[in-house]
Amino acid sequence: MNKILKFIMQIFTCINKILNIIKEIFSHTILLLMIGFIFWIAFNFKKNTYTPIPEEIKPKLLVISLNNRIEETTGFESLTEKTNYSFWNQKIQKERVTSVFEIAEKINQAKNDPNIIGLMLRIENDFSANQVVLKYMGKKINEFKESKKPVVTIGNSFSQSAYYLASFSNKIFLSKNGNIQINGITTSKLYLKKFLDLNNINMHIFRIGKYKSAVEPFLRNSPSKESKKIDQRLIRYKWKEFLQDIAYNRKILINQIYPNPDYIIKYLKNNKNNYAKYALKNNLVDHLVDGNSINKYLLDIFYKKEKNPSYEAIEINDYKINKNNISPNYNKIAIILANGVIENNSNSSSSMNVKSIIDQINIAEHDNNIKAVVLRINSPGGNIEVSEIIRKKLIELHKHKKPLVISMGETSASGGYWIATAGNYIFAHKTTITGSIGIFSIVPTLEKVLSSIGITNQIISTKHNSSYNIFNDLSSQNKKKINLEISRGYEKFIKIVAQSRNKTIKEIHEIAQGRVWLGKDAKKIGLIDQIGDIDSAVEKAAQLANVKDYNVLWLQDQNSLINLIKEKINLLKKEIFKHALYTLFSREFVNKIFVFYKNISYVINTLEFNKLMSLYLNDYQIK
Repeated sequence: MNKILKFIMQIFTCINKILNIIKEIFSHTILLLMIGFIFWIAFNFKKNTYTPIPEEIKPKLLVISLNNRIEETTGFESLTEKTNYSFWNQKIQKERVTSVFEIAEKINQAKNDPNIIGLMLRIENDFSANQVVLKYMGKKINEFKESKKPVVTIGNSFSQSAYYLASFSNKIFLSKNGNIQINGITTSKLYLKKFLDLNNINMHIFRIGKYKSAVEPFLRNSPSKESKKIDQRLIRYKWKEFLQDIAYNRKILINQIYPNPDYIIKYLKNNKNNYAKYALKNNLVDHLVDGNSINKYLLDIFYKKEKNPSYEAIEINDYKINKNNISPNYNKIAIILANGVIENNSNSSSSMNVKSIIDQINIAEHDNNIKAVVLRINSPGGNIEVSEIIRKKLIELHKHKKPLVISMGETSASGGYWIATAGNYIFAHKTTITGSIGIFSIVPTLEKVLSSIGITNQIISTKHNSSYNIFNDLSSQNKKKINLEISRGYEKFIKIVAQSRNKTIKEIHEIAQGRVWLGKDAKKIGLIDQIGDIDSAVEKAAQLANVKDYNVLWLQDQNSLINLIKEKINLLKKEIFKHALYTLFSREFVNKIFVFYKNISYVINTLEFNKLMSLYLNDYQIK
């Protein structure tokens, strides 16, 4: 018997050794891939940032390939490999998120660059950006058109974001079998009440502000009437603005862009499901083309003055900013970007890098050449303790006689508005989501989970112990303590807002209670000073600093390259894991699991349990 057991143990030991060897091989393979990837990034970063365009190449047509996300980042030059250019059949590559400010700066330069004779947008269906970014890019395209240089857009299929930008062009070319996706604006949220009840998870919710909808997913299985009403109002206005801009640009009616579904279905049924014909008939586009006919149109638009026309074009990623054109000036207006959820953990891609922002404020504070600061906020809020740390640091700029102008992006709500109160002047876009002045705290306990499997957690402590333990229900003492902290936090919030906006606490309380406001409404009730974009904020900062000649200085995280490498490594690990699952399960099933995991992990990572939070989670998406 002992020999048999010994033999079995030897077999298991052998299997364990084999598994360990496989594990080691896999780990070392991943490590080698990561090291190679880091070297690739470093090589391409150096190559793409510093390699000049050869003198013999005279770029004529500036091309923006819209095949990825455009966001409000400072960013590096594109790290993707260059490809041979073809107007219609360009090889599509996965690219990083592109900075809208980088694109805007290059468009501004191209407007007055004699080597650039026009601008072309190349559209891919997966392009997306938020409404504020799209509006800003549209403005820059209009400014480019003032130079009388033509702007055209070509594409096989247009997403909503892509078509919005295309509408600013002089001419739009759509593939004969192409499509334009006009689907509206959506917001989605997972409601977890039933899931929590089924799994005996006890969520203790504390909040002040009857409109504070961030906690509803833990309390309900569907949105409340008040929350749904507010969402519908915000979506309707944002969608109306979106359609009105397109209608104005194309000189058509809104119902031509976004017709009754029954009408468009009937039209497609009678026209062999050819949406391109509908688009041409209703002036959504100017021409339907294929790979051959597009060349004729483009030659006629951009190269008709040349005797022997040839395609000379340059991608915007390869078009460099000419630093020699920037006049030397000791006066600087610094711009700091504050993007993401405000929390202690800055490792998540959705989190604000608080340490970096504090460092940038320090630089602005002690650099005598920096005369004023613009803080661009894109944040739904987060931890109020961290929000207060940032606000206090911003207040120090006033002690150094440096004006602070706040520029709100797509969202600057809750904790995002908390830090905005440090500003001398606040700008927002008409469609900015702001306000949401309220506080909540979520405290999970698992005593019911343990009880369901026959486990109890017994604590012996001093009589008035009020420490939190996740395996026990909250004591009445703990609940009173949290309610007191919430009340104090809310009182502090509205007091800060009242002082910042020169209003009474009563006036602020009436417009607070967690309620969100569009930028246009925030202007009416006094939460902001003016409707305007980041350019308006820079001009105001210069005015408050009493400087006329100045340069704009974009402050950024000194560890940007390191963070980029970390992000790429995490993405690589995720892709390897996903492809491993593809061998075991269907691709559709794996993708659904990843979407669900992404949504759940976002909520879990965003909400810091047992902390005072001021957060607005809704995201209004234009796909």
